[in-house]
Amino acid sequence: MLGEILATGPVLLSQILTFLAVIATAFFWVWAYLKTGRRKLLELIWLPVLLWFLFGTLDIVITAKNIYGDPLREGNIAASFLFVNFGFFGPALASLLWISLWATVSLVFDNFSNKLPPLVRNLFQLTLFYSLFLGHFFGFHSWVSWGLGIESLGMAYQRAVYLPLISELYLSWALPGILLAALHLLTLHFIFRKVKPLKKFDAADDAL
Repeated sequence: MLGEILATGPVLLSQILTFLAVIATAFFWVWAYLKTGRRKLLELIWLPVLLWFLFGTLDIVITAKNIYGDPLREGNIAASFLFVNFGFFGPALASLLWISLWATVSLVFDNFSNKLPPLVRNLFQLTLFYSLFLGHFFGFHSWVSWGLGIESLGMAYQRAVYLPLISELYLSWALPGILLAALHLLTLHFIFRKVKPLKKFDAADDAL
């Protein structure tokens, strides 16, 4: 199992650097959320963020191994651009930028959505991070030989979305299927975690 994830030589060093970049970037953004008074937001999103962190780390680490010598194997165009142009440092840089992008989207939405109903605000945040988790969950399993069942599940969600127009072109765009799967997870989140989506959180009241 580990043999499919970890490489040797310089590729392993790139994987280690990538892992450290993920850790450092994650700690920075947790600090930034707390520093700007988003403790209650973190309390809302901690579960999908933790899942995103775990499978996002696995996904980028195994990707760093599998794109070695052939960076265009990566389906994400922006990521493959970084792999091609930054080589050894590409996966680490991609991780830093990817985490920062979505953490910023979450903060900006939280900052400018005060007039929206709490339900809408909470659903947006949870859907965002559950979608990120699922994207990496399916992405990681697409690289490993024992992940074919999980990859097939991802394709099943795609077919559920594109049932009238099944084609490789449509199925190659994963976002709608991921969003559908995220909505299913969101339902379970509210059922089993007993989240109260109508409870309003005010970041300003929780400023540090």
